[in-house]
Amino acid sequence: MPAEDPINSYDLLEEARLVLPFVSTIGIEAAALGKPVVVGGAVYYADLGFVWSASTREEYADLLTRGARGELPELPDQRDHAWRCYYLNAVCQRVWTDFGCQPADYWRWVGRDPHELFDEPEVVDLLTAIEDDVPVPLLRHRRLQALDPRTQAERPS
Repeated sequence: MPAEDPINSYDLLEEARLVLPFVSTIGIEAAALGKPVVVGGAVYYADLGFVWSASTREEYADLLTRGARGELPELPDQRDHAWRCYYLNAVCQRVWTDFGCQPADYWRWVGRDPHELFDEPEVVDLLTAIEDDVPVPLLRHRRLQALDPRTQAERPS
C-alpha cells in the first residue's frame, strides 16, 4: 500500500489472523506485533526465526491452511527477533545523507566543501564501512548507542 493510501496497514494488522507479505517490511512489523507471518519467497528475513517459511509448494499450502485455521503458534522469541530485525533494517541500514550516487544527490553535494561533507556522521559511517570492511548497520548501531543518554549510565568510564 502506498504511504498516501487512506488505508492504515496497522489497523489491518490488528484484525489479521495471518499475514502473507511478499517482500515488504510489513512482515517484520506483523511478526513483531505477534501475528503469524508466512512468507512465500526468498525474502531477506525468511530464515531469521520469526516468520514461517516454506521450501516447497506443499509446505506453503500446509502453512496457509494452518494459518487460516489459527493453528500457527507464535514462534519462540518471535517478537524480540522481529524488533531487532526492524531496528537493523529501518534504523541502522538506512543512511540519510545527500552524499549519494543518484543524479539528484550529486547536485546537492557537489558544491559543498568536501571536509564539511566528509565530517557528517552518516558519511563517516559510509566511508568507514568501505575502508574498514564493517557493515553499515553495525557502525550506525554503535554510533546511535553512543548517542543514547539511556546507555551512558551503563557504560564504564
